Amino acid sequence: MADADQLLLVDRGGWALEAERASLLAVVDGVLRTPSVDEPVLGGVARAVVLEAAFELGLSAKEGRLALAEPERASEVS
Repeated sequence: MADADQLLLVDRGGWALEAERASLLAVVDGVLRTPSVDEPVLGGVARAVVLEAAFELGLSAKEGRLALAEPERASEVS
């Protein structure tokens, strides 16, 4: 825990939701992943801009539940 930069918030079921100061975005197996706004998260302007840019660039993006282990094994996390 000493190397942590931010706190990761999870719901009671153990699903990763967001960071303490930012939306959670992670590239897992080449797919940009972020929790759905149907979950108890803030939509966020930066999150919307990143998702729109991914769409415009033809990158794979998926909104939905993120298992707690997914950010840990992601190639990029923001």
